[in-house]
Amino acid sequence: MHDRTHGGDPDRSVRGDARAPRRRLAVATLVLVALLGIGAVGNVASAGVAAGGDADSVASPPPAQVAAGPTARLTHAPAVPETGTLVAFDASDSTDQNGEIVAYGWDFDGDGRVDANTSDPFATHRYATPGVYRAAVTVFDDDGLTDRTTVAVRVNDPPTPTFRYEPRPPIVGEPVTFDATESFDTDGDVVGYAWDFDDDGGTDATGAVVTRTFGRTGDRAVTLTVTDDDGATRSAYRILDVVRRPDPVREPPTAAFEHAPPDPRAGEPVVFDASESVDPDGDIERYVWNFGDGSDPVTADDPVQSHVFAEPGDYLVTLSVTDADGETDTVRRGVPVEAPTPAVEARFDHDPTAPVTGQLVRFDATPSTIPDWASATYLWDFDGDGRVDAESPVPRVGHTFEEFGQFRTTLTVVLETGERASDWTRIEVRAPPEAAFSHEPRRVVAGASVRFDASDSTDPDGDVVAYAWDFDEDGRVDARGPVAIHTFDTEGRGTVSLVVTDDDGLRDRAELRVVRAPAPDSVPDSPLLIAAVVATGAAAGFAVVTGSLGTLARQISGDETGRNDDGREESAIRVDRVSVLESPDEGLSREFVELRNVSDGEYDLAGATVADDEDHLYEVPEGVSLAPDETVRIVTGTGPPVSGTHYWGREESVWDAAGDRVVVRDADGDVLDEVRYGDRDGA
Repeated sequence: MHDRTHGGDPDRSVRGDARAPRRRLAVATLVLVALLGIGAVGNVASAGVAAGGDADSVASPPPAQVAAGPTARLTHAPAVPETGTLVAFDASDSTDQNGEIVAYGWDFDGDGRVDANTSDPFATHRYATPGVYRAAVTVFDDDGLTDRTTVAVRVNDPPTPTFRYEPRPPIVGEPVTFDATESFDTDGDVVGYAWDFDDDGGTDATGAVVTRTFGRTGDRAVTLTVTDDDGATRSAYRILDVVRRPDPVREPPTAAFEHAPPDPRAGEPVVFDASESVDPDGDIERYVWNFGDGSDPVTADDPVQSHVFAEPGDYLVTLSVTDADGETDTVRRGVPVEAPTPAVEARFDHDPTAPVTGQLVRFDATPSTIPDWASATYLWDFDGDGRVDAESPVPRVGHTFEEFGQFRTTLTVVLETGERASDWTRIEVRAPPEAAFSHEPRRVVAGASVRFDASDSTDPDGDVVAYAWDFDEDGRVDARGPVAIHTFDTEGRGTVSLVVTDDDGLRDRAELRVVRAPAPDSVPDSPLLIAAVVATGAAAGFAVVTGSLGTLARQISGDETGRNDDGREESAIRVDRVSVLESPDEGLSREFVELRNVSDGEYDLAGATVADDEDHLYEVPEGVSLAPDETVRIVTGTGPPVSGTHYWGREESVWDAAGDRVVVRDADGDVLDEVRYGDRDGA
């Protein structure tokens, strides 16, 4: 881009050599003024007069001749410079047709201000930040004329190389992964990665992530050169110490053993058990026993070994164990062996052989050998803790394992002479599953689908693998799976049963007593329906089926007199109201029985009881008395203190909305009032 400016008087003409000194002086003045940014320069004639020229000689100038101005041209190198590097600007191709260029004004950052002035056409500049700059040069010729041109300079920020490698340190003969993905370019993208692994200046691999295997140990120079999208490059250089793989740290095994019986006798087999020996980083492959009685050492791959000491005495038994890495450990223990005993031998069986938790296991020691003349006591350690769990003069006992797992059960038969013999076996006790289920909706209506969900069933030592449902009490499976959908065709009551099976083949059963309401078009105005869960094992609970909030069908007024329908004389206390729940979500604070004193005097209720048809019993605490016509409310759940209200504190509903009986007795057990409601028998 060019901007020309003609300085001086447009009528000025150049005539003869006599005026050359004054002309050069005027041009110099104009150039100086332009470079200093003073503004427009006056005509050369005025400048000549100011310089001491002849005023008469310029009073009548001849016709003007307009001089041609200069032409500015500008280049720079390099084409895409980097931040911080020197950029060379060249305006030497600028021209002036009828004179010469005498000055150059430089604007490197395109802000319109002169950054440097030179008399030659060359200038340099460093850019601190990347970006595109409009560099400009203004040229001045010896006639005081100017021209300006600009050039775009795109300054690039070079990329930053960085890399990491694994493993650290590198292992000779094993692949090393080099990762340069964290290299970056602030004003663009890294587009090239070149790796030099042998310090020869060449490229051995390309890519952001590469692998390299070094064939020998020692220092290895690695150079990464990255290239950005402007072609700029930078390198990172690191020295790696390549080493040999260290030998693995091998942990030795730990030898340990026990023996049974704990007090062996000569001539009796002694069982040595090294199962408690361990190897932290592998397996024990060999057990070497030296029983210290002169017998040959025994080498075996089984940790259990039996040995008979021929003579009584104190023997030092040595066990050496060796693991897969060849590491060894040795333990020594003194084993005192007593004199031989009469012919007594402990043996026992148990039934069942694979018991489950909570199941009675019958242990039978009758296979033991007892001298005819001797009596024996049978000591049982069922759980292997070393303590006697049962002592019996007879060989048969029973035991129930409450937890699952493996147990070392030991029998010790002790004769009246103090002589004894032991036998032991390992028993694996399994845990059965626990069946549990719920249903939605909670109010079961004939003709409507009900979703039964057994996902809460569990197995303590495994998984539940099968679910079998019986909806009609016929003993046949109606559905399988943890979730079943069933529609009851008729109203009434029935039992839904679930049998779950675990991965050991063990089973558990849960049963739910369900009340089926009539279809909606035949439901009478009656209280709620409630279904009680009758379950075995761990499956026990309470479920509520939805209905509408109801009260007792018979309201007892304060002026009733005479006898009740069942022939009892009227008492002071009457059931005034019963409130049942629409659903358990409403909270048990809305389920209550309200009693009223219908007598003329104060009545002490302390010790009185309230019960339902299922014998759920509430006892009125001390200090509760009612004035005439005063009521007390007994709420099934819990709540804040309220005058005239007492809380049963139950977590489950009591009053069956399908029908129930409310029985109130005094402290002596005599019936104060009895009310039936709903569809129960006798209502």
